[in-house]
Amino acid sequence: MVLEHPAVWERLNTLASGFPREGLIDVLTFSRLDAADIRAIRSAGLDVLSSLLVKENASDWEQGVIAASAIFSRGALTSDPAIRLVHQFSALESLLLRSETEPIQQNVGERAAFYLHETAGDRAGLTRLFRQVYAQRSRYVHHGRDINDEDALKQFAPLATQLMWKIVREAPRFSTRDEFIRHIDQVKFS
Repeated sequence: MVLEHPAVWERLNTLASGFPREGLIDVLTFSRLDAADIRAIRSAGLDVLSSLLVKENASDWEQGVIAASAIFSRGALTSDPAIRLVHQFSALESLLLRSETEPIQQNVGERAAFYLHETAGDRAGLTRLFRQVYAQRSRYVHHGRDINDEDALKQFAPLATQLMWKIVREAPRFSTRDEFIRHIDQVKFS
């Protein structure tokens, strides 16, 4: 997808630089997007999300994707990295965990890795990154410590967004969260 390409992220960040804002992308940024930028955002998943929002009989899974997208976007609209991580992980956990008792770091990281990447090296790297960033989130939530690994956050942010957009794009393929997770686990164990 076009939005997953680093050049698009660079363009969005360039457009957003220099403006006082609370979020990564604000009204001023969107007013400066050209037609190609808008097409990229729409094809990344905005059109699918729009169709889910107006769908009369959305499945439980689709409703969950809508709710998670709202949580995720609240995180994207803040400049506070700790609050952003709390929202991003909350959204992703709601979609990638089978139950409230599953181990979070292992399952969210591994499922994200197998859903986004094809190679073992890429999957292992993403799993490590998820654990590293999740540990920062936990230090903030449970111990009140600041987020301090900016390099990991810079790597994590576009991957988390790519993951969220991919889930949105593919939401109509699944009826339930369990079906979605079984799909990922099938890839994982095949």
